[in-house]
Amino acid sequence: MRPAARAVVAGVVLAVLAGCTAGGQGPMPDGAATEGAAPSGGAGDHAQDPVRVDRPAERVDRLDVAVPASVRDAVAVAPGWTARPVDVGGTLVGTREDDGTDLVLAVDGAGTVVWEAQRPAGTRLVPTRAGEEPVLVLAHAGADGATVAHGVDPATGTTLWGPLTVDGTLVGPGLVVEDAERRSALDPATGAPLAVDGTAVLEQDGTVVLSDGTTLRAVRAAEPGTPLWSVPQADLELDDGTPAAPADAAPPAGTALLATGEAGTLLDLVDGTAIATGVTDARADSALGTVVALAPGRLSGHAARAAEGGDEELGPGRDVLWSREVRDGTRLAASTGALAYLRVDDAVLVVNALTGVDAVAYEETGGLPLAVPALAATTGAVVVRSDRWLVLVPAA
Repeated sequence: MRPAARAVVAGVVLAVLAGCTAGGQGPMPDGAATEGAAPSGGAGDHAQDPVRVDRPAERVDRLDVAVPASVRDAVAVAPGWTARPVDVGGTLVGTREDDGTDLVLAVDGAGTVVWEAQRPAGTRLVPTRAGEEPVLVLAHAGADGATVAHGVDPATGTTLWGPLTVDGTLVGPGLVVEDAERRSALDPATGAPLAVDGTAVLEQDGTVVLSDGTTLRAVRAAEPGTPLWSVPQADLELDDGTPAAPADAAPPAGTALLATGEAGTLLDLVDGTAIATGVTDARADSALGTVVALAPGRLSGHAARAAEGGDEELGPGRDVLWSREVRDGTRLAASTGALAYLRVDDAVLVVNALTGVDAVAYEETGGLPLAVPALAATTGAVVVRSDRWLVLVPAA
């Protein structure tokens, strides 16, 4: 195993989650896209355009959860989310149920609610990029089974395109849409369907991965005719057929977790190389530049980019830093500040992301339930999960 020699950088923002699913994933109602207002007489009646508010989120003076020691003295605020936010270019955007609709709330790194929008219940938040610019797509079911998609600037709420009515179902990951004939992807820059050959497997930040059943290839939405890479699925330990992204997995940005069976392969979207195989979930630790991968009964640490050679047990081409056994049913929550957080039944396991050994993240808890990090945002934000709170601790 190779030792890593990078310094650990602390400094986090955290949000506490109450067992919610990410707003950016999950099926809902490829085809033609029609620009115009959301259809009337259906869910579109509640589709309000984002409104600038610029108000500080409510301060929380006392937490009923124990947070990691690294953020114990930070000032907590409650933006009002009841579903896990997504990180879109440094802006955290989440929703809360509000009288049969969803209130979308966008919060900056200082804990200010920048904009909000009343949207239909079940609105999905899809983070992506048009070139280098972040885009947030608000998508919901419209009239007659169509999907209404609206691209906005996550930092301001300003409309970039749409709303567009798209035939078919937005199934994800990202802007993958499905109709009765095929799966394709929407262009993050315009919301229009992309003209590409093959079945779209996922879209992330403007990169679209396609499969013909035996080979994976990737293109950029801005240049769909120019492949970024092409790799036989067998070389990635994927069976023939169209791979799928496990619904409960949340792999790091810049990677894709694809499977043709129970476990899958974590890919580097830059070049199509495999970071880890036989895994069910993964998280990146920005402090170390490493990836922590979870497989049935096993947890391992990897370099973010695949290397030549590798570990005989875990497969060729993987730069494996460490590997250890974990109990079946273990769930990977996050890796941040050089610590990986896992749920084991009702308990919390904390592991050093550099070495794989057990670590201590909480000091005196006073018998309070533990708030477990679930997401490290690009601004230093960390989403922290507990059974009772949804709280944000702004970055210093």
